[in-house]
Amino acid sequence: MGAPEIVLEHRKGEKVQKVLRVTSARKVFVIGASKSADLKIFGEGVQGVHAVLKQREDGWYLCDVSGTESLKVDGKIVAEAKVTANTKVEICGHRLNLFARERQTELFGSEIAAGLLSLHQVVIRVKGRVHESHVLDAKESFKMVDGEQTHVMPAPTSSKWI
Repeated sequence: MGAPEIVLEHRKGEKVQKVLRVTSARKVFVIGASKSADLKIFGEGVQGVHAVLKQREDGWYLCDVSGTESLKVDGKIVAEAKVTANTKVEICGHRLNLFARERQTELFGSEIAAGLLSLHQVVIRVKGRVHESHVLDAKESFKMVDGEQTHVMPAPTSSKWI
């Protein structure tokens, strides 16, 4: 079975407009200019119902339903494309980044229980809410870019919460 959810990041120019989670509880996720669209985008060439995200047995698919041949996935005009771990989409000047949330690796398996593999987790909170979460190798530093500067947080040296 495909990924149970995807994360959709909508950008116009360099500015992030919206970040949404799309779950399998929804049969169809509509993208377009319609007031009933799940993700509303506006501009020249954007149709009321321009594209849809649908989950099938083997994963998520993005389908162009506009009839305008204006949906680009990873730089190519397509009518339909399977969403991968990081799919880049363009619709009439809008950019969407789609991230599949399925893990192919077992994070907390027998290697960890045996002490052969160590990990640490970084959680970024914004206004008291979890904004991002990353699982890194034990000695891997976390790098965050805030638009102008790159901030580096070194890996923890103990199991104490920071």
